[in-house]
Amino acid sequence: MVMNDFNPPPYLRNGHVQSLLASAGPRKFIARRLAKKVLTTAEEHIFTTSEGSKLLSYYTQNPNQTRGLVTLIHGWEGSSSSSYILSAAAHLYECGFSILRLNMRDHGPSHHLNRELFHSCRLDEVGESVAMAGELFGGGGKCFLAGFSLGGNFALRIAASEWGEGLAHVVAVSPVVDPNRAMKSMNEGPVIYSAYFVHKWKRSLRKKASLYPDLNLEGGLSGRTLDELNAYFAPQHTPFPDAPTYFNAYAVTGSALSKLRTGCTIIMSEDDPVLPTDDLERMDKNEKIQIIRTRHGGHCGFISSIKLNSWVDERLEELFS
Repeated sequence: MVMNDFNPPPYLRNGHVQSLLASAGPRKFIARRLAKKVLTTAEEHIFTTSEGSKLLSYYTQNPNQTRGLVTLIHGWEGSSSSSYILSAAAHLYECGFSILRLNMRDHGPSHHLNRELFHSCRLDEVGESVAMAGELFGGGGKCFLAGFSLGGNFALRIAASEWGEGLAHVVAVSPVVDPNRAMKSMNEGPVIYSAYFVHKWKRSLRKKASLYPDLNLEGGLSGRTLDELNAYFAPQHTPFPDAPTYFNAYAVTGSALSKLRTGCTIIMSEDDPVLPTDDLERMDKNEKIQIIRTRHGGHCGFISSIKLNSWVDERLEELFS
């Protein structure tokens, strides 16, 4: 484990400030401005997997591509347009990488593409899409993967699956390690975080209900807390009987990553107000995993200056070199 002294100015050393700035406030506008080239030259692409799932993505080819393809995966209820995704995409594009911004099922403007709801054990459709991205857009060069929050959890599991074979390196930023403990942390922490996810999740369910009324999502829409929503969601819309069993199924604790196909780096901050950083100690030691643990950075924040630029973006470039 590496302790990396990410040292932002004093006014950016609060974990809550870092977490809120990760995807909200003025950074939304700054990230879109920085990513103007990425956005204006992006091509929409829908991956259709062998099982018939459809995932929406946006591909931006770098005209000076010499460094490979980077696929970026957002967090839960984020999207390919989340500020941290656009910030990373803009920096990596300027450094010579082509960019694939992948939306997981029911994220971004993709609710219409699949009837069944997203859940976090739909690993194969995401992994297969990442592999297809490499085949279609990799150009025979190196392919990299970076995921944030829940997307980081997916990225690590992809690296340990057959879909990780063609990846040169994988980075997980503020990944969900133990979902049961993550949910407990959100329930016991400041209400702003749980309220945010309840609002975003219910908004997503409303979109789905408007497209597929026969799904009968009233039980989810009546939930007022994450626990209530999960108690409804897990037995109704996942292969698992209850929420704890569902959460255990996509944890990356213990030996879950024992079959890694490629090198991985995990970046996590000790002041993350959403995910317990000591969950990292619940993972078996693995020579293919480098852990960068910082004192500051919050959840997917790592904002390094008043310009709201990201220290993580620079680390991604280094790790993908």
